[in-house]
Amino acid sequence: MWSLSPEQAARLSALQRGRDLRRIGDALAITFAEARGRLGERWNEFVEYGAVRAAAYGLTHMLCAARLLACWVACGAEFESHQPWAAAILTDGKRSQGAKAYQLCVRVLEQLRSAAQAGQPAPSDFAIALRQLDDQLAGAGTLASLLPRERIRLGAACDVDAIELRLVDAPWRQHYTAQGGSWRREACAPQVSSVTLVHDALADAAPRLPGQVTLLSRPATGDTAAKLRVRVKTEHRCDPLLHPLVQWLDPSGPRSLRGDMAVDTTFTVHAHAADVESDTLPPCMGAEDSPHYSMLTVASCGLRARGVPMAELSTTLAAYDAMQHLIAWRREPVAAWQLPADAPPAIAPARCRREADGQLEDSSTWLRGFHDLDMQLQQGVARLLTAWERESGVSDGKLDVDAALLVGSAGITWGWAEGPSGIAAPPYMRLEGLLDLVACRLGLRFTGAFARGGSRSLLTLSTDGSAALTGAWQRGPEDAALFAVAAKLQRPVRQVFQLAVQPLADAGLAVLASCGWLKGAISGAVGLEQRPDGPGLRWFVRLGVEPVLAQLRLVDPLLGVQMLQQPLLPAQALVDWSLC
Repeated sequence: MWSLSPEQAARLSALQRGRDLRRIGDALAITFAEARGRLGERWNEFVEYGAVRAAAYGLTHMLCAARLLACWVACGAEFESHQPWAAAILTDGKRSQGAKAYQLCVRVLEQLRSAAQAGQPAPSDFAIALRQLDDQLAGAGTLASLLPRERIRLGAACDVDAIELRLVDAPWRQHYTAQGGSWRREACAPQVSSVTLVHDALADAAPRLPGQVTLLSRPATGDTAAKLRVRVKTEHRCDPLLHPLVQWLDPSGPRSLRGDMAVDTTFTVHAHAADVESDTLPPCMGAEDSPHYSMLTVASCGLRARGVPMAELSTTLAAYDAMQHLIAWRREPVAAWQLPADAPPAIAPARCRREADGQLEDSSTWLRGFHDLDMQLQQGVARLLTAWERESGVSDGKLDVDAALLVGSAGITWGWAEGPSGIAAPPYMRLEGLLDLVACRLGLRFTGAFARGGSRSLLTLSTDGSAALTGAWQRGPEDAALFAVAAKLQRPVRQVFQLAVQPLADAGLAVLASCGWLKGAISGAVGLEQRPDGPGLRWFVRLGVEPVLAQLRLVDPLLGVQMLQQPLLPAQALVDWSLC
């Protein structure tokens, strides 16, 4: 493979520049023979200086540079320096070089028709000259370039005047909502279902499509999907078979429509199909999946007589899965029981219903999860009774339990939804909940006979408390992130213990009493949280026992008063459970 040194590349570029300038000069000399004769030997200097000025304005294609020189021939060299309108066109960074060259020549032609001066070409002659330059230099490429020559079209006005993107045929869209304490499905069409752009000749910049157009759709395997209607209005077209061009670049296969076929068309845009592995697992509450991206482009030559041309417009079509989910469940409380005398009460199975767009789904995972919660609670309190006897040293220990975790009814729905800007902005994950739950109720009462220093007493260590999760709530388009929403749906738990010391009748002369302070509590939290191992929310219960330590006073008639620090319960986990 051949490679050029910087010096060789510079010399070749200089040679190519000389050839290109001669080609521009020859083309102009044919169309403007009289001007060529007037300038004589200065003709080549005129062409070279004009090419330098053209490059300063961003006119690098040989045809664009030749058109600027043609305007100089008609109106005088550097006429743009005393014609504000010409300077405004040439120095506008929002116009392409083709648009600059085209609009400059259009305005010069209008001046020749309305107020021609002596020595200026006739409007018809100038128009003919421009067509001749287009024929000779349209495919000439960039001045002094060593790359393949690109073609530019400047012959006729061709631009997009208006475009509309509209979501159509969306009555199948529904979401769940809680009304009067029950759940139902209702239509959820976006507030804004279209994006419309209209060219304004007086605007400083051309309108642009939003960076993303949101479509809530279904995978290709579904019966329904989002349909996007694209309508394009063009007052002038270079070729009715060529422009406008509507191109949809989708990974499943590109589609291109030109001319009349592109004026009004409808695309069916599908969302991502679920992976085989993930499809076997139900989605977690509020899980935000990725959209299916494709690119929509509407293009023309970008040539118009007035204003900044719209030229090429493009946006990303982001198709999100429109499926709406609901899970509603109810759990009944269990009766109180005492350990070790009673067997743990039977666990009543939860009632659970899971739906997706009105279709019933398997909820066995949730049923097993709630059963596991009750089992963890029963096993946890059984461990507490063993720890109570070992740590405190009591005999004949007992534990009365009256507990309930996430008991009552709850329902949560989730799914993608459009915000106030409709399809013109990214969607948000909508969540709505209706809760009537006893989040955590723990009534624990430990008892046991305690002997120390000739005393014998009945110790009673107890704690009782309750926290609820009730009411309706909703996550809207302006609300905080999921983890912040979940934080409002958590209930912290901290229940301190109380200790009672009662001397027994068969005790000796020594008497044991509580000294007042007691350390230790049951602490944790219950509710909703963001999953640490993936997207979405989950229910959780985390409860543990902080070490319980009591200060006791032993009064003996012979030995006097002794202060004792007696451990009653060690630190340990009670329940560590989650479900999504």
